[in-house]
Amino acid sequence: MGIKAVTLDVGGTIAEGDLNTESYLADLLNYVRGIKRDVSTKEFRRATNSMLMELSRVRSENMEMEFNDLYSLFLNKLKIVPTKEVLEDVREIYFRNFQQIIVSGAREMLLELKPRYKLAVVSNTMSGAPKLFLIKNNLLELFDAVVLSCDIGIRKPDPKIFHRALEKLNVGPEEAIHVGDSLLYDVLGAKRAGMKTVWLKKEGGEDASVEPDLTIGSISELPEVIKAIDC
Repeated sequence: MGIKAVTLDVGGTIAEGDLNTESYLADLLNYVRGIKRDVSTKEFRRATNSMLMELSRVRSENMEMEFNDLYSLFLNKLKIVPTKEVLEDVREIYFRNFQQIIVSGAREMLLELKPRYKLAVVSNTMSGAPKLFLIKNNLLELFDAVVLSCDIGIRKPDPKIFHRALEKLNVGPEEAIHVGDSLLYDVLGAKRAGMKTVWLKKEGGEDASVEPDLTIGSISELPEVIKAIDC
């Protein structure tokens, strides 16, 4: 049976860049002090660490938290009421410090694949950043489905997140191939879901502890390697 669909990771695969943690935390501290002046640096760090520990605990079970739920915990630790307006402000500060650019060759790759295959994003995120990246770069219309961990509460490598994408695309796992830069989250997860896999190997990246079906060194190589499988 031939390939009918291609699912892709976003961060590290078709996008590069991340949160500038240092500037973000500085901006966030200034913001919370604008609401509650007596917040000390120690209290701020304690609230931040508590939030990150809870996120880590949830993610250790391949589950995901949503941005507002996570930052409500943070704000409550500081005895700041997490109103809709406050959470929107925190989100704005977060994305002001979150910078991503499209990987060279990614747009051309997607345009080449689109006429032949259904396309979907399968990405881990608590913030929804991958979808905003697609919108900002005028890529969203190229995808038939966008499945984010924050929307369904499940993270890669749990196969259920891949199954959700396959359901949206109306294809079976044997008819789909997943592409990503993580052996653990992308390759292992997609294999557990019964899909074929392409690993985008980075310089100094992971050792091949999980065997992908194919390995590429550049996202521009993807159309040709899919043709090799889909024959």
